[in-house]
Amino acid sequence: MTLNIDRIPVAPAKPLPEKKLAEDLARLRIDRGPLTAGSGEGQELRRRRRRSRLLPWLVVAVLLGAAYLLLSTDLLPFRRPLVTVALARASENGGGPAAGAPVLSASGYVVARVRAAVAPEVTGRLVELRADVGDQVAKGALIGRLADEDLVARAREAEAAIAAAEAVLAEEKVRRDDLAREAVRQRELLARGLTSQSRHDAVATEAAAAEARIASAAARLETGRASLNVVRAQIEKMRIRAPFDGTVLEKNAELGEVVGPAFGGSAQSGGGVPVVTMADLASTEVEVDVNETYIGRVTPGMPATITLDAYPDRNYPAEVRQIVPTADRQKATVQVKVAFRERDARVLPEMGARVSFLSPAPAAGGVERSVQVWIPRDAVRRDAKNETAVYLLRENRVVSTPVEVGPQVGGDVQILSGVGPGERVVVGNEPQVAPGQRVRVRQAS
Repeated sequence: MTLNIDRIPVAPAKPLPEKKLAEDLARLRIDRGPLTAGSGEGQELRRRRRRSRLLPWLVVAVLLGAAYLLLSTDLLPFRRPLVTVALARASENGGGPAAGAPVLSASGYVVARVRAAVAPEVTGRLVELRADVGDQVAKGALIGRLADEDLVARAREAEAAIAAAEAVLAEEKVRRDDLAREAVRQRELLARGLTSQSRHDAVATEAAAAEARIASAAARLETGRASLNVVRAQIEKMRIRAPFDGTVLEKNAELGEVVGPAFGGSAQSGGGVPVVTMADLASTEVEVDVNETYIGRVTPGMPATITLDAYPDRNYPAEVRQIVPTADRQKATVQVKVAFRERDARVLPEMGARVSFLSPAPAAGGVERSVQVWIPRDAVRRDAKNETAVYLLRENRVVSTPVEVGPQVGGDVQILSGVGPGERVVVGNEPQVAPGQRVRVRQAS
């Protein structure tokens, strides 16, 4: 059975009444009646809207303030951390010694004026060595000994020969005395006619021969003693003794080595190697090379100060002992020898030293010297342009200032320009410190 849909009757839709449609639209309309300009609910809604619009700007302001605070106090991890530095104040005339102002400075080394390479006078095998490095030895003290058994044997032989000669001499003296008495007796007997002339003459002849034998025995004794002295002198040459009071600086030979006289060179150059090298440390001085352009500023007896590289905080009073009367053509310098005025056992030969030559002290009533500015030597550094500069601290920030450096005295250096008295300078050479950086102060002096 087939259903024909097209043939099913459909009733037409009935339109909604206008009143019903108006009521439905009225239900969908938003009621704005209470939100009038004067109502409380309208004002509260407007205030909420204004606060919602201001909130993003307030967050932005807070973030900007926090960022400025972090940037100004160096607290961000990508900012350079604060470096703690030591400070010193530039002193007015603080580095100048009381004797006068420094006029020149030069570097050199400590040397001993009394120094010797000790070696034997003859060649031999070293069998005894009593001195070691650092030992204090007195003049004439035995330092070493060479093998001398054959010489000792010869000395004993000479001593025995001397003893025999002394015995012969004594015996001849006894015989001479006996013959002298017999000659006297024969002379008396001859006078009384109790002996013959021949007997008297024979005794007198024997007495004279006894005197000759005594002279011969005495000569042999002197020859034996001379031979003994020669052997003893040879034995003494096998002894190595200290030529003066001093300290052993080097030990150049060991037991069993064959050593010989030192002629100012090495064994390869024809000279023997010394057994020890010693020096009188009380005679230490500093030798410096002064540029010949400035040698006119230095005079004998001129006061000076010596600063050793080993003890930079100690200034030793000194004076110019000698200006060597010749110049070094290659270096265009003149050597100056400066003597210590104070003895210090810590001063050792070959130490590096710096000498500051001082002008004489001004006489009473003389013109007062100008103001000088001094800072610690380790406050001077090189800036980005490789120029001499110092770091000043101003408002807790580092400021690089170029300076002109003058002479050095001990651990201080004179600043001719760039720094004024009382200014604070950064001491030390911390690589973290840079111009413009804020720093903490560890120490101020």
